[in-house]
Amino acid sequence: MARIPKATNAAMVIACILCWCSTVSSALEISIDEELANGTVIGNVKALHYDLHKIPTAGKKFRIFHKARQEQRADLFEVDPDSGDIRVKGRIDREALCPDNPPQCRSEFSIYQDSLSQKVDVLVLINDINDEQPSWPVAGNVIRVEFLDGDGPGKNKFILNAVDKDLGKNGRVRYTLNNLQPGAPFSLKQTAEDNRLSLETSRIIDREEKDSYNMSLVAIDEGNPPLTGSIMLQVIIIDVNDHAPEFDRAFYTPPKPIYENEVVNSEVLQLQATDRDSGDYGTVVYDFAATAGEDQQVARQYLAVLANGRIIIRKPLDYDRMTKKYFLFEVIARDNARDKEYRKTATATVSISVLDRVDEAPTIETCFLPSGCTASPSAPSIPENLALRSKIAEVIVRDLDTGDHVQCETVLSDNQPPSHLQVGGLSEHGQEVPFILLSSSVNYGSSAPTDSTMKLFDLVTNRVFDREVSSRACFGIVCRDSQRLEGRASYCVTIEDVNDSPPVVDGPIVFQ
Repeated sequence: MARIPKATNAAMVIACILCWCSTVSSALEISIDEELANGTVIGNVKALHYDLHKIPTAGKKFRIFHKARQEQRADLFEVDPDSGDIRVKGRIDREALCPDNPPQCRSEFSIYQDSLSQKVDVLVLINDINDEQPSWPVAGNVIRVEFLDGDGPGKNKFILNAVDKDLGKNGRVRYTLNNLQPGAPFSLKQTAEDNRLSLETSRIIDREEKDSYNMSLVAIDEGNPPLTGSIMLQVIIIDVNDHAPEFDRAFYTPPKPIYENEVVNSEVLQLQATDRDSGDYGTVVYDFAATAGEDQQVARQYLAVLANGRIIIRKPLDYDRMTKKYFLFEVIARDNARDKEYRKTATATVSISVLDRVDEAPTIETCFLPSGCTASPSAPSIPENLALRSKIAEVIVRDLDTGDHVQCETVLSDNQPPSHLQVGGLSEHGQEVPFILLSSSVNYGSSAPTDSTMKLFDLVTNRVFDREVSSRACFGIVCRDSQRLEGRASYCVTIEDVNDSPPVVDGPIVFQ
């Protein structure tokens, strides 16, 4: 067998010559390296066969004949018709000729002169050289590996091995990681049994520390000299819902005073919480806490907690009519995990005080005696002979504004300007008002409130009435607070007749 190394261009080394069959058909085996240059002489059929067997060749031409199953390799070799040199004609790529990578890659053909009865069967064994570098059959030259946030040490993820089409040690590959970031929790493992490659964690993975790692995976074959190939290895850390939202404070108060006349839908304050997870796990949604209790119910009645953390006014505030002048309630921040069972939450407390705007006008309730404060009082009336300073009614004046100072007076008529207040029982025009108000210390019982927003007065007569002069006495009550807000009420009291006037004879009486 003759073996022609790649470095040899024309020289032949005869290893052995075998006769396979009869005297009319012999075989010649030649061993060569792949990738020999075109024109390289790999053997001489005249010297190796015809001369050796003393077969005359004078005047005859050498020809090459390819068997049917070898026709696809017809362009690999040629024979010089005169000298009998067998030369390389086309590219000899062992990996292309023998893609299944068998132990022997061979090309077969026959050389003859005038008759196939004197043919020589030639077997060319094509030897592997280290001409293929390791590579990965993946798109984009990137391998992606995924670990879960929280994976512990010793967790393995298999990696696709590189492919080296060379044979034997030329195709055996070892691996290393380059550009691995300091402290990266990964190492490369390769099993001895099946040569499988994997990436193994060296400690617990924390996505919040780093969510991805990029490194270079290098494959080195055992050829001489060795060939290398590389690919980017991208490690992605998949988030799990391992963190709950965190409020930036435990107790919230508005950044500015909140008055009772704030506009509906206006913002009271903004909640702020963060979640170190990503995606839905890191999306924070806000709401009222599902806490029972009156405070929580009252807050829900007047306020709304929007999903984005804004707390707004839901319905008008009225300090003077609200039972409580503040809101104290709990809110939650939760993540947006699709499975509600695994959602994580945080809780904070919100305190909002409502301030009075002093916007309430005084109200007047007059309870005429003896009917009192009834829902449908009858028309008030007094006898004409009622004594001066006699009490005819009880007046309750309320101003719901806290600490507001209220002054009340009587006027001659409700349709007179507000400036016509009585002073010392007289109007500014010097006319006497029929009734005046005196502060009262009388207990009105359960029908009247007793808080600081109420004032009590007695309505008393300011003169002696004479029905024969006037049968009605009309007047008004005016109350003003410190903000010049005004409450008014007007009444007409009927003067009832008493038998206080004797009969009067207008002329002489004539008896018939």
